Amino acid sequence: MNRFKDDPAHIALLNRYLLGDLPEEQQVEIEERAFQDPAYAELIQSVEIDLIDEYVRGGLSDRERRQFEARFFESAERRRKVEFAKDLGTIRTESEEEEEQEER
Repeated sequence: MNRFKDDPAHIALLNRYLLGDLPEEQQVEIEERAFQDPAYAELIQSVEIDLIDEYVRGGLSDRERRQFEARFFESAERRRKVEFAKDLGTIRTESEEEEEQEER
């Protein structure tokens, strides 16, 4: 188990890492740890998924949204992840609407 998984301060640090909001020295430290520790790399991926979901739901501050768009839309792979999350959100919304209509 990764000891950082339940540490809100460290999750916030990883969010800042993903948004490119850390000094280069801290960015490098996180990247080195991720290369050495597969569980840590998985944690970063999990935080990335949560960050994408937060973006799609409109839950980021204006500053975070601008940072997110600058970082995530420069990579084709990350753009695909964002589009997938948007599509999944649309499917969920449609499914929820159908359930509500069935309950009536």
